[in-house]
Amino acid sequence: MRLDPAEIPELPFPAGLFDTTGTLVASTPEWRGALPGSVSFYTGAGHLVVGAATPTAPELEALMGELLRAVREALPAMDHAARLRTAVLLAGLELVSGRPLDDRDVGTTSNVLEYAAASIRTRAPSLGVEIVPEEKPRTVPAPATIALALVQFAANASTHEFSDAAGTLRLDAIRLRVAGGPSFYVEWRTESPAGVAVRTARHERRRARWGWGYVRMAADALGGAALPPGLTGDGMEGACFSIGSRMLTVPLACYDAGRLRRRTQSWEQETVHAADEDRPAIAAELSEVLHEAEAEPGAIVSREVFCARRSGQRTWAALPPEAGSHRVRDVLRGLDHERALWAAPEPHATRVHALTVVLARAAGDEWPTFDPSTWASLFPVACAAMGVEAPEVAGAAVYPDPRVAAYLVAELGGQLSVADDVVVYRPPADRGTEPVLAALEPFRSGWYSLTPALDSLFR
Repeated sequence: MRLDPAEIPELPFPAGLFDTTGTLVASTPEWRGALPGSVSFYTGAGHLVVGAATPTAPELEALMGELLRAVREALPAMDHAARLRTAVLLAGLELVSGRPLDDRDVGTTSNVLEYAAASIRTRAPSLGVEIVPEEKPRTVPAPATIALALVQFAANASTHEFSDAAGTLRLDAIRLRVAGGPSFYVEWRTESPAGVAVRTARHERRRARWGWGYVRMAADALGGAALPPGLTGDGMEGACFSIGSRMLTVPLACYDAGRLRRRTQSWEQETVHAADEDRPAIAAELSEVLHEAEAEPGAIVSREVFCARRSGQRTWAALPPEAGSHRVRDVLRGLDHERALWAAPEPHATRVHALTVVLARAAGDEWPTFDPSTWASLFPVACAAMGVEAPEVAGAAVYPDPRVAAYLVAELGGQLSVADDVVVYRPPADRGTEPVLAALEPFRSGWYSLTPALDSLFR
């Protein structure tokens, strides 16, 4: 589906259409620029930048930025293989956090295969990896972003595929190759090639599989397509990620007089090809949002995941990009799902761990707690990793994550103490605006608690 610039103001989310020079061609009335959380989609002749209807809270956005920066700053301290794996992890985290792809981030098809092979060998260590030599590498955007999609293909194959017809021999080898387009294939030999339908969703609330959800988001960002496993050659099965025919990938549909007239491929994936158990809820929500849009011409109306706007006889419906805590949840889920790709020396390991715990707390998770003996053994180690001497903190009934406490003391300074049987922290007066402090619960008189109150732990 292609959009005419005259149709842009009718779209049901804040959006701006930019040409290849970066000039704004058209926009919706709600467009306020590419604020944090905006997502860029290729249109074939430029970009459609879709803003978040509900922007991420500034403190969450700042904290996500701190975490991503900490991961990036660890890269120079790593060996070559670890640096490749971490670059792939970072590319995935930046994408799901809502950071747009950087037009300056270009590489070659060979870079994609190198990133992918290094990561697959760690993510799915039971698989042997063969790279089919290329005649001539081609230039591609965002090579590490593409590589993580190939890693998901390989990890899924390692878990779900067999090399024999009886389904008794687990897959033990895959090959990576590049075809025209370019299209990237993860393939394996099998006695019974059979295509499969992958049921997943872009939206965190309806997604059952993070890996394929990421693949879809990467394809959307690059204007490409992801094809689930199917026959690729004689005795070969594989999955494909292609950016050869770049198209508009925002999930979008146009209804005229109540009938569906146009839709993007991604809209079809989210509605027609959704999991069977999700279709009734999708149909019901879509019916409701279209009815509400008809009742309020010109206004954007939203339900749980869909939005719509009536303009004249047409109604546009869409699945807008996620925002707010959903973005944070995807970053945390990505860190957990791809934790095999992360191995950094100190102080980077402690810094990233601490920021991850704080970000999870800011998103609504409970603080982890430690008993006095575990704290006594781990806190000095964490402080040493951060290059500071461990202060004496005695007499608490429960203790916080030692690496969080060590991070605060090392990065911000300040004091740790015990009050009401829990550990509390006070930053220096000139560090009161640090993003990390927004996730901490104020205690009293400039102090913050690093654990839940005791009464909440024993209810």
